[in-house]
Formats: sequence, structure tokens, C-alpha cells
Amino acid sequence: MTPATPQEVGSVTKAVTGLLLAEAVARGEVTERTTLAEVHTGRELPAELGRTTLGELATHTSGLPRLSTRAQLRALLTDRTLGNPYAWDTPGSLLADAGSTPLRTERGAHSYSNLGYALLGQALAVRAGTPYPQLLHERVLRPLGMAATAALPAPLPAGRAHEVAPDGRATRPWLSAGSAPAGTGVFSTAEDLGRLAAAAARGELPGAAALEPRVDADGARTGWGWLTASLDGRTVVGVNGATYGAQASVWCEPATGRWVAVTAPTGPGAEPATQTAALRLLLGEDPGA
Repeated sequence: MTPATPQEVGSVTKAVTGLLLAEAVARGEVTERTTLAEVHTGRELPAELGRTTLGELATHTSGLPRLSTRAQLRALLTDRTLGNPYAWDTPGSLLADAGSTPLRTERGAHSYSNLGYALLGQALAVRAGTPYPQLLHERVLRPLGMAATAALPAPLPAGRAHEVAPDGRATRPWLSAGSAPAGTGVFSTAEDLGRLAAAAARGELPGAAALEPRVDADGARTGWGWLTASLDGRTVVGVNGATYGAQASVWCEPATGRWVAVTAPTGPGAEPATQTAALRLLLGEDPGA
């Protein structure tokens, strides 16, 4: 494992999907009040889902649960087998699955939702007329020089990390065309994530408005895929991600320009915990303490 070793980055992808939303707003393609019904004009959506705005999806305030009902059932099986709970998600199936999934909370309350971010990224792709992997490459990855990062790369990156669960069992990648914007099948390296973190620290990200905090979120404030938190009186901004067999964290301190990116080919619950290590490094502490 080196800084150039590719691995899955999980929900760190939500941060770049948030950048895509801010870019689309800046281009005049959408606003944060654009609804799913306004994007998917050729599909009949349940009224509640159709009223959902892109801004609500981006801040986890749409009321949608973490997973669709169908994905929740799949997850019960794949938690045991370490398989891929998102394997059947396609850009087209997401809307049908979301339409048949009861809301978890009232609209406006913060409730983390992978389903919501998948819908967000696919809506941006529809409005741009470009598949999500290509849209991500053109508007975020290429401008930042993140050549080792890709959504749904085919074939999978050579020399990628051997990802394992905390109990040591090998895991399979989470590959899903539908849920890619939420963090399935997106591979990167610590070096490339460092480019993302450094640009965030300097205020030079495409779609930098995504970092602006908007909603309270479990002791922090969330923007569009990015968290802002106060640690020891210092303001830090970043995001974490995990799959069954990988962890990644990207954090920065805009006031000082400090940044850090950490990857590890082990699932959540195993050491090293990338979020803890990243924040300790950012604050100048021993990451192994």
C-alpha cells in the first residue's frame, strides 16, 4: 500500500457530487430549488418524490432513508456475504425504487441518505446530457489533475488495494452505475485525494460553493457533500467514506491552508480509522495516539 495505490473511496464521492451540483448551478443548468420532476420530465413520479429538490438531496434533508427498500433487503444478505448491496441499481431503477420507499423523516430534517445522493448525481447527469462518470471527469477530476481517479473504471485499476473486512475476509468492490454518485465504484489514490484536499484548502475547487455550511448535521454543519466542524477552536472542512473493505478521508483547514488525505484498505471498525488519523494529522497530533 502506497500513496499511489488505487482503492474505493466510498462516500468521499459525495463531496465531488456536491461540487458537480455547485458547478451546474454556476452554469445555470439547475438551481438548488430545481425538483426531480423538473429534471425527469418524461417520467411520472410520485408527488412527494417529484417535489424533492436537488438542494434537499445535497444536504440530506429530503426525508429519504439511507437506502431504498429494495437495497435495504439486499443489504441484509450482503452484510453476511460481503457482497455488493448496490449491484442492481441503475440510473433508471433509482427513481422507481425511491418512489416505492417510505420517507424516513420529515422533509427538512437531516437524515443521511445514500439513495438521495445517487438521485442527485443522476439528476445532474440527465440535465447535462452526460453520463455521471464522464460528467465527473470533465468538470472535477480533469480540472484538478486527478488522473488516477475514476467512476466505474473498466477494467478496474491495476495494482488496486486488496480490500478486506475488519475480520480479515476479502471483500468485493461496490460497483453500481446507479449509485456511483453516492460512492459506489469510484476509485482513487491518496495522492489524488490530496489534490482534492489541497484545492479545498486553497479555495480553488470547481464548484467551491459546495463547501458552504447550510444545515446542522450531528454536531457539524453540512454543505453539499462537505462537513464543516470546529475542533479545538479550529474550523475544519472535509468528508469521510467507507465500503465493506475500504476507508478514505479528506480534510482541510482553510484558515491555514493545511490539508490531509488518508486511505486504508480495511473496512470501518478496523484500524487504522482514517477519519481519526486524518483529523489528528491535520491538527498536528500523532495519528496513532
